[in-house]
Amino acid sequence: MKVCLVALAILLITSCELPSIIEADQYIEPIPVNVSKNIPVADNVWDRIRIASESKQENLDEKTIDYINAYLKNPSQLDMLFEKGRYFIYFVLDELEKYSLPPELALLPYIESSYDPFSISSSGAMGIWQFMPATARIYGLEDTWWYEQRHDPLASSQAAVRYLAYLHNRFNKEITYTLAAYNGGPTLLEKQIKLNRKAGKPTNFENLKLPKQTKEYVPKFKAILELVLNAEKYGIILPNFPNKKVLGSIELDGQVEILSFSEFAGLKPEFVYKLNAGYTKWASPPGNKTTFNIPVELEEKLNSKKDQFIQTNQINWVTHKVSKGDSLWKIAEEFDTEVNILKK
Repeated sequence: MKVCLVALAILLITSCELPSIIEADQYIEPIPVNVSKNIPVADNVWDRIRIASESKQENLDEKTIDYINAYLKNPSQLDMLFEKGRYFIYFVLDELEKYSLPPELALLPYIESSYDPFSISSSGAMGIWQFMPATARIYGLEDTWWYEQRHDPLASSQAAVRYLAYLHNRFNKEITYTLAAYNGGPTLLEKQIKLNRKAGKPTNFENLKLPKQTKEYVPKFKAILELVLNAEKYGIILPNFPNKKVLGSIELDGQVEILSFSEFAGLKPEFVYKLNAGYTKWASPPGNKTTFNIPVELEEKLNSKKDQFIQTNQINWVTHKVSKGDSLWKIAEEFDTEVNILKK
């Protein structure tokens, strides 16, 4: 259903004056709170977002209207976009809840990566939250030959929510600034706010001199938020994402090949990789334990049979950096294997 919009008063984010900024050197890491009992009563994640949304009534700006109309021109593509969050958005909502953050921030990966854990930008940003390497290191995301946590949908979500909590507190819990800082960086945003204030100009988002990408980032988010908050108005049928846990896990001893595990679980390898996108090779990393994310309905069944799987599917892949003087025979002896296996 195509709906041509005109500017009118509906639910959206406010862009108020920023009364104060917490300086970076005064900042303290936000501490999660125990809010497991406070999850809004809702049948699905969309209602959960609507019920607890912190967005206010505001006129839709022209750029936001343009993005809304662009989404509405291709309903099937919009349906596919929303569907991509099925296995991750509930987890993100729970993480946001731990830090008392606005639940609508769970929509952010739709504009960052289309909720695609494999996503890689031209600048090297990765995963559903599009972490750059420097920010990933600050938030402890691991990057090895076997495992890239920026691709891991759950580990990266935990890190991203911590970062959002930092930004939200630093910019006085004003969501528009939180979004702008996430895209353009907090230092740049803070600088432009101070410059406007010094010049006696308004410091609301619309009046700040920011990069084009950041200026468009907030309207993109507002457009997705508007379509979720008022889906019925636009004739959109959102996918049925229950307001409950949809991902479970299984822990296996040792290193595991992805293909072998997918056969054991009765799942397509592509789907196993999607839920466990941090595993970037054909197997999990070498180590004592391997954890796989799986649909929660399979958790009990697969855990009851995992010992049988482990007995016949343990592997031990390791990596070796070839140095001067190495030979296949020397390496085979060092790792107690055979030359023909190394060649293969």
